[in-house]
Amino acid sequence: MPVRQAAPTFEVSIAYIYKVVIRRWLTGDAGINPHRWHALRKLSGAQELALEAHIRSRPGITLAQAQAWLLAEYGVELSTGAIWNAARRLGLLFKTSPATRRAGPAGRGGKAQAVQEPQPFLDPESLVFLDETGVNTKMARLHGWAPVGERCRDKAPFGHWKTMTFVAGLRLSAMTAPWVLDRAMDGDAFRMYVQDVLAPTLKPGDVVVLDNLPAHKVAGMREAIADRRRQIFYLPPPAFAGAGSTAQT
Repeated sequence: MPVRQAAPTFEVSIAYIYKVVIRRWLTGDAGINPHRWHALRKLSGAQELALEAHIRSRPGITLAQAQAWLLAEYGVELSTGAIWNAARRLGLLFKTSPATRRAGPAGRGGKAQAVQEPQPFLDPESLVFLDETGVNTKMARLHGWAPVGERCRDKAPFGHWKTMTFVAGLRLSAMTAPWVLDRAMDGDAFRMYVQDVLAPTLKPGDVVVLDNLPAHKVAGMREAIADRRRQIFYLPPPAFAGAGSTAQT
């Protein structure tokens, strides 16, 4: 009987039939191999249902948080991989937000090209990479668990809006000029940061590298560092399609 006919007849794969044939040629044995050992599940049926209810009530829960909950609630210690497998068995998928999925490689080609273009000689010791990050009370996780075929819906627990911003420079040797702002960053706040916090830490010949944002181009920012022979290099904007820009101060 041809292999391709035997496979559906015996409800096995073609690869399995070839393995049996090869084993028979080598050992003379064509019997069925004993089942391989599989680790027993540590969670009972009731515990799996409890885990499912816990994840459904907290769609943004992380595997580490679920791991800690199982240990505290039932005294069961599971690896994050075992928890992932249990969630999949329960019909729960780990999903990402649409905004995260849209942030793909589109538009990165031009940015990468600009970075790879020849740049003037830069001493690594003189580079200061400036960046900022912020959090607010309405932020929710970008990933979460939800049943197959359903959207993941989570809650932002605090109704009021409050933002905190952290900005700092990163040198080759250490972080420099850290600053915390109890609101969102804008042009006035950035000018204040440059004048009062960043500028005193800069040395002649330093090159400040920062994002190409309107708030970073506010009037007065250049003047704050113009007297110390330093440069500013603006990175390509997020939707960049051309070359980068530099401005000497």
